[in-house]
Amino acid sequence: KGYLYLSLINNCSVSLSLYCLVLFYVATEERLKPFDPFYKFLTVKAVLFFSFWQGCLFQILNTCEIITKEGGDMTYNLLTCAEMVVIALAQS
Repeated sequence: KGYLYLSLINNCSVSLSLYCLVLFYVATEERLKPFDPFYKFLTVKAVLFFSFWQGCLFQILNTCEIITKEGGDMTYNLLTCAEMVVIALAQS
């Protein structure tokens, strides 16, 4: 019963972190221009965004008894690892 409240708090936290990341990018854009930081900031935002919403999706699927807890955790971890490979390639 507490999942909804914790999810809302987590959503506010992720939203605030994404907003702060945008503010940081805007503040340092000129100084970091030689390093081309746009795609690096974009990948960090993607990590925050996808990890949060995938966690919510698998929790909902588990609550609706579409998948088991173990199957959902395994699939979530596999997707996260695959995304990290893509993000690591994008960072280079």
